[in-house]
Amino acid sequence: MGHFSAKTVPIIVISGGSANKLVQELSKDYSLAWHPAIVRDEPVYLLVHMDDYGPYAKALENILSRYKNMRLIGWKCGLLTGFGAARLAALHFADALEYRPSRIILMDQDVVQTEETRHTRPEIESIINEIHNHTQKFVAGYGVGYPTRQPVPLPFSELDPIGKDDLNSPAQQFVSVRAPFLDRSGETIYPGYMVSGGEDMLMGF
Repeated sequence: MGHFSAKTVPIIVISGGSANKLVQELSKDYSLAWHPAIVRDEPVYLLVHMDDYGPYAKALENILSRYKNMRLIGWKCGLLTGFGAARLAALHFADALEYRPSRIILMDQDVVQTEETRHTRPEIESIINEIHNHTQKFVAGYGVGYPTRQPVPLPFSELDPIGKDDLNSPAQQFVSVRAPFLDRSGETIYPGYMVSGGEDMLMGF
């Protein structure tokens, strides 16, 4: 993974307590938006708390051996835990990458692949850059604000068509973050309430 540059857009996936689930999902098909086989030209960093690192490393041993663009990263943030602290750790990790990426993608572990939200599509990448430029914000979200049930695009899908009675609602959104990931004082660009506040929730019915 030494051929990356500032133009590389790494994907940082936040996960916790789901090692065996991810092994099953990464092995059965390519429905996850961050599947390393889909984003083979970009690095994928699976970010887990250090307390989870051992179980994840053991469960994902074959996956990590198969996909050279995927790495397991452990984080620790004092007494803070949860996804807010994981976001904080993700930005500090991004800032420490030696190839100094100018942008990263943050995803939760359950984000699925659809053609309308595929971040590798030139059209989608153009829209994301337009959002960054128009708003002059370092952080830009993309996707829908609610769960959807669009099928995974071919040739990556090995799933059966969605039935009328299937009420499962996968998440299809991600966050693009431009450098600098830390300000001059060493703090992240996320406000404090996104680190230590209540958990954000996405519910489907």
